[in-house]
Amino acid sequence: MSECPFCRTEVQQGASVCRGCGAEEVKGYVSQQTMKFLAVVGTILGIPTGFVVAFATHSTPLMVIVLLAMMLGPILILKIKNRNKISWIRPTVR
Repeated sequence: MSECPFCRTEVQQGASVCRGCGAEEVKGYVSQQTMKFLAVVGTILGIPTGFVVAFATHSTPLMVIVLLAMMLGPILILKIKNRNKISWIRPTVR
């Protein structure tokens, strides 16, 4: 038996939902707030970096690739890193 981290109700072995508060056990969860933060920071850093790359290489497609890598790279790395991590979340948090 395990214990729900929110309401401290005992959760039976193999169950993925707490009967006390409805929290769910989810594998590979990354919060929307974290993903938004990473996208904003990646965009803020990626735009100037993309322009520097475009100026240095005279290549617009390379600028777009750098911008997309800066925006989406940290999110993909975090998702891959957390793919086997088990988290408890409440249904209202999603």
